[in-house]
Amino acid sequence: MWVFDRAGIYGSQGFNIQEKPDLVTQIIASYLRMDNSSLGISHLIKHENRGNYIVGELGGRLYLDDSPIFARVDKFIISDGLTCYRARLQTTDDWSDWSYALKLKGCEPDEGSEAEMLGLATEKQAWGVIRLVEHKNVCSPSE
Repeated sequence: MWVFDRAGIYGSQGFNIQEKPDLVTQIIASYLRMDNSSLGISHLIKHENRGNYIVGELGGRLYLDDSPIFARVDKFIISDGLTCYRARLQTTDDWSDWSYALKLKGCEPDEGSEAEMLGLATEKQAWGVIRLVEHKNVCSPSE
C-alpha cells in the first residue's frame, strides 16, 4: 500500500493478500473514501462544461487548454510536478486567443524565486521579458 502527500511517499510493509484478505478489503475501502486532495487532485483547478479553469486573485476565471504545453516527466515518482498550460481570460469569446500561460509547480519558495525575478524585470520595464501578471503561493510542502 502506498500513500503520497506533500511531504513524500509512504509505503507499508509487504504482506500476503491470501493470508490477510480483510486487510486488503480495508485498504481498498480506505482508498475509495479518499477525498480529491488525498487523491492528488488539485483544488486550484475547477471544472465546468466550458472547460477547466482557475480563479485568479482578481476574481476572474482563466480557462486552460485541454493539454499542457509542458509537463516535466521524471523517472521518479515524486517530483516538483512542473506543468504549464496555455490559458485565456473568461471575457475572451475567441477560443483561439491563448494570451496567457499558467505554470503550476510544487516547490518550497526560496529567496531568489522566479516570481521575484519577473517582478523586478517588470518594475525595470525590461523589454522582451515575459510579464508576471499574477503569482500565488498556495502552500508549502512543510504545511
